[in-house]
Amino acid sequence: MSGPSVASFVSPTGGTVILKITPSSGVDFVNTEASLVRYANSLTSSAVTLFSGAPLPLVYIDDGEQLPKYLDFATTYFYQYTDPGGTFVTPGIQPSSQLQIFGGYLDKLIFRLFSAGMSSLAVPKEFNAIRVLETMPLSMGSAGTYFPFVVMNLDLEQQEAMQIGQDVEFYETNVNIMPLLVFRRYSMSILSHNAYERNFYKDAAIVVFQTMMIALHSIGQNVEYSFEVSQNQVSDGVESPGFYEAVLMFDFTGQFNVSFYTNYPIIRSITPVVSATTYTPSGIYTVFTI
Repeated sequence: MSGPSVASFVSPTGGTVILKITPSSGVDFVNTEASLVRYANSLTSSAVTLFSGAPLPLVYIDDGEQLPKYLDFATTYFYQYTDPGGTFVTPGIQPSSQLQIFGGYLDKLIFRLFSAGMSSLAVPKEFNAIRVLETMPLSMGSAGTYFPFVVMNLDLEQQEAMQIGQDVEFYETNVNIMPLLVFRRYSMSILSHNAYERNFYKDAAIVVFQTMMIALHSIGQNVEYSFEVSQNQVSDGVESPGFYEAVLMFDFTGQFNVSFYTNYPIIRSITPVVSATTYTPSGIYTVFTI
């Protein structure tokens, strides 16, 4: 009977250790009792029992069991697993991590594409040039004083489906790129004091949206898109309309990339050892090994 072994990994979030347990050979997973304990900083410290009894755990996630919060980033932890076939102690492991968040390039790209397209329009003489804003003016001072303007906003970002094999890490480096099929909905609110001016920029925004897709097709796959428009006017009581508004909803779905970084060793190669025996009616056995 060969003894047990335990592989330990730190979650990319930090504060949590994932233990993959291989029990001793020949033991009954259901009825055999085993124990798992944790030591902090050294094997001479007080042991904390994480598991004792049956059935045997094959995977144990320690998120700070019996502690007030997750495992301390700066503390080294040791794990000792024992079953009838023997005892295994893991090397010390520190559950430290640092998540690096990079701003979504796609939102900036879409805003700049739309802003550039609206700014390059050939505007009729009777209309004023439009301004493209990333945030709605909160008062009539400064940016909210000059009409017309259009405000872009990301209303919804939703993953459409989980792709086959998405949870399998097969990258050769610690820079991992995961393709995602994502649905996005942007709203463009056009405001003007002139109903005809609003209508012109509404039509222009639809054309700009269509031309934007040429660039988006270059960085994404399976891109589908559509739009819808609603129009209204806003007034204060019996006063004449304060402004005319057109709201355009731009929907598109496409495969784009999410990147993340790890710091654990990469599996360079796997060498399988396979043995098999075949039987033929003549009674001659053939044994081969790969």
